[in-house]
Order: sequence, then structure tokens, then C-alpha cells
Amino acid sequence: MAMSRIGTWSGFDGAQHTPLFLPGDILTRHSTKTEKANSEDLRRWIESAKQSERDKITERLTTYVNLPEGTTLQAISPSGLPIDSPMRLIESAQYRRERDPDHLLSGEDLIWIFRQRASLDLEEIGTDVLIASALRRSATLFWWVAESHRQTILDQVMATFDASDRDKSDAAASIIELAALFASDDELDRILELLENSRYAHFIETAQSWQGRDPELQEIRNRIVSSTHENINLVDMSISDLESLASSVAEYLSEQSSAALSRKLGTITRVVWAKKSDRGNELLA
Repeated sequence: MAMSRIGTWSGFDGAQHTPLFLPGDILTRHSTKTEKANSEDLRRWIESAKQSERDKITERLTTYVNLPEGTTLQAISPSGLPIDSPMRLIESAQYRRERDPDHLLSGEDLIWIFRQRASLDLEEIGTDVLIASALRRSATLFWWVAESHRQTILDQVMATFDASDRDKSDAAASIIELAALFASDDELDRILELLENSRYAHFIETAQSWQGRDPELQEIRNRIVSSTHENINLVDMSISDLESLASSVAEYLSEQSSAALSRKLGTITRVVWAKKSDRGNELLA
């Protein structure tokens, strides 16, 4: 117990004022006495807290394996192959998500996959888990959107409302942007209703600030055409130059976490989407 103020004892006759403890003193039981905690008490409490955390970790493990000396552990995909490529990481994430709908790729995973995107066969593995994850961490979102079917995009937008992960409040801006671009009028009304009735403040605020599809599309277009790099409009750059720029930013981002770099990569990938997709070309026309 930590004391918050001075404690004194006035004696049986009230004439004495003996100090018993000061603010910040920690009192504990030693046998039948209540005394100030000493260094041995503190050491014991720290060790107890450490052991408690170790016990919690142990309880989460479902399998115990006695490994020979020198053995190393390696993550494997559901097929039994090592997770040593973006394809296998995505395959593993999809497999886990079928059993746990809240499972998502991390921001670091998305950047690693993006940096090796040339090796992906998205027609084979699909983009569901990539869209779902990038809705929460949007730096690479529009690159995956450019490789996705409209229904895949909307399915993952709708799935966000049923998910219980803690990151999804950050998805509000991405949800409304994709809804304005790809949802029908009825689908858009339903998405706005779900946003407004959500328990997440960002979702509610997004629904309440909605001005209509046309203003939202105009805002998206303005962001695309006004984006620059070294005083050059990104829309004036070729797709190959934009891809090279995106790769450079992603490489820096893989070395250091940076909100500014994440926004930069998100801006570039949105312009790439606008230049290479039918919906993007329609928006820019």
C-alpha cells in the first residue's frame, strides 16, 4: 500500500506526535506487523510480477515441444512450407482469417509484401486479406484496390463493421472513400447507416460529416491532381516512375516507422490506382 500523505500517532494521551509514514512510503505486512517495505520486498514483488507474465504467456501456448540442442524454429504456411515469401505469408494470413475473422496482416507485413509485389500472383491468391488489412493501415491500400474486383472491395468494407479488432476506427476515412468510388446508391446508404450506428467515434463522425457522393469524389480527385513530389505533379509522372518512387518510399518505411512516409506512400499508390484503373481514369476525366 502506497501512502499519499503524512501519518502521525499522537499517543494515548494526545500529547505526542510521532511520525509513522510519509507520502510515497509503501507499507506491507511482515508477519503480524505492518511496516515499511524494504528492498527485499521490492525484489520479491518484481519477481512475482515477472513470473505472473511468464505464466500468462505459457497459458497461451497449446503445444510444448522438446527440441534438440541447436534446433531453430521457423514459421510455416498451412501447406507446410516455410513462410519465406509474400505469397506464403498471404496464404497463411488467409488460412488464419478463415478461423479468426479478426486476423489481419500488420503494417510491417503489408510493406514487406508491397516491396516484393512483382513476385505476387494475385489472381491465384486473391486480395481479400490485403484489402481488409490495408483498410486499417492505408499506405498501400490503393495499390491492392487497383488489383481487386469491385465486389472484393465492398465485401471487405462491409466485413469491417463486424470485426472486433481495435484498429478499425482508423478505417473510417478509407471506408467512406471506397464506398463513394465503388458502392451503388443502396450499398452506400447501408454503409452510412452502419457508420452512424457504430460504437466507434471515428465512424460516427465520418457519417455525420458526409456531404454526398459528388463532393466526396471531387475531394478524392483534388487530392490526386494536387499531389506533388519535388514540385512535380504526380499525375504527370508515368506509372513506371510512380512505381519506382513508391518502392523507394516503402524501402525507407521498412527501415523506420514514420507517419509522414506512410501518408506519402498512400498518396503515391492512390495516384497509381487513378492512372491504371478504369474507375480512376473515369474520376480524372
